[in-house]
Amino acid sequence: MKTLTHPSMGRSLMWSKFLTAVLNLEAHYPFENKESFLKNFPGDLVSEAIDQTRGWFYTLLILSTHLFGTALWNVTGLVLAADGKKMSKSLRNYPDLHIDFDQDAYLCHRMFLVNSPIVRGENLRFHEEGVQDIISHVLLPWLNSIRFFVGQAMLLDKTIGVLFIGRTGTSGSTGEDGKGDMIAALNMLFEILFTLCKTMSSYTPFMVKNLFQALCNYILEDPSVPDAQSVHFLMFPDVKEEYFDEVIKRQVKCMQAVIDLTRYMREKNNLSVKTPLRELLIFHPEEQYIADVHSLQHYIQSELNICDMVFTTDEAACGISYRAVADWGTLGCKLCKDLRCVKNALPNVSSTDVKAYVNSGKLTVDGIELVTGDLTVQCQLKLPPASEGLYATHTDNDVVVRLDIQVHPELMGEWLEGTLRARARLGGEMKFKSSAIVASGSVTDGGALAS
Repeated sequence: MKTLTHPSMGRSLMWSKFLTAVLNLEAHYPFENKESFLKNFPGDLVSEAIDQTRGWFYTLLILSTHLFGTALWNVTGLVLAADGKKMSKSLRNYPDLHIDFDQDAYLCHRMFLVNSPIVRGENLRFHEEGVQDIISHVLLPWLNSIRFFVGQAMLLDKTIGVLFIGRTGTSGSTGEDGKGDMIAALNMLFEILFTLCKTMSSYTPFMVKNLFQALCNYILEDPSVPDAQSVHFLMFPDVKEEYFDEVIKRQVKCMQAVIDLTRYMREKNNLSVKTPLRELLIFHPEEQYIADVHSLQHYIQSELNICDMVFTTDEAACGISYRAVADWGTLGCKLCKDLRCVKNALPNVSSTDVKAYVNSGKLTVDGIELVTGDLTVQCQLKLPPASEGLYATHTDNDVVVRLDIQVHPELMGEWLEGTLRARARLGGEMKFKSSAIVASGSVTDGGALAS
């Protein structure tokens, strides 16, 4: 495209003025202000979507593509109905916004759309359930965290006279190991909530304003916070590189994997977390992984209500075996006619050969050589027949855990004794009278609590 010809001078003049406004030609680009012009190009046109076909949009697209090799604007995707069709008045395939806003509030819709594919120019199938998930997965946990912090801070103030929680990043436990740990944990929680309020102030301005007031009483005088009367007076938080600790991140990741696997086994066997269990065995071939989990043993036992934990890297003692599985769709494109041979022979490959494949990256199956990426290795712990019903195992193909799922009456008795002591201590703190009516119970031979 070399020239643009318009049939009338009036139309040419109109388009010239319009293009000057949209392309920001008053900046005299490219003869000056080149850096500032390119910094704001292409523009964000969030009020129009990718289906815009107006003539002036088409003309601007041609000009921008010819001059810069890209579109003039960044646009959003389309908000479609749940069935993938365009929302239409005739089809009535969209929710009533008045009812929707009354039930879920506008900020839920805003957060749902900001975190959706439409901000990347992709289409979104609108589901009202997605908006409701924002309430249950984002807003309620956030609100409950604020309430928990304020409640614990008030309790700490009454017990040891701590009036303010400093803005530090120290870590700690929930306070079970002492008041010092409790203060450290509250400091850490406050830092998270304070930073989260500043981060979310642009997305939920009115809600953040109210939540921030609950934290104002615990903000110490800080030169970096010139005016803390409102969260909207504060700057957007900067990333604090000093808080990053690769060792802690690695240890917590290992701990979380063990906790998730064990919780799954508890749920599968209908064992509440309140039910104490005797033993949890953790296997991993790497010593570093075992050391990371062992360093957080106290937290794992407390979270899972486990009495004893066993850590091992001994495959033979645990009965660890390996097997290889394949993505037949992907492998079929590579092997073609040889796929059937591999598919028939792969189940017969021994655990030793599969483990060798992990180390060497090569495995020969029925005369066909497979390399790293062709197979997925799964690690599993096989229970002997005598242990069926006594133990449960689970793995994420990295770490293997074995849980003693038997309910032991003596453990239930210890748990009940500790619970009753805690209740009695609470009654003393609340100054209950001796005539107060309380519930009592005992542990039966079967391990159940009988009133």
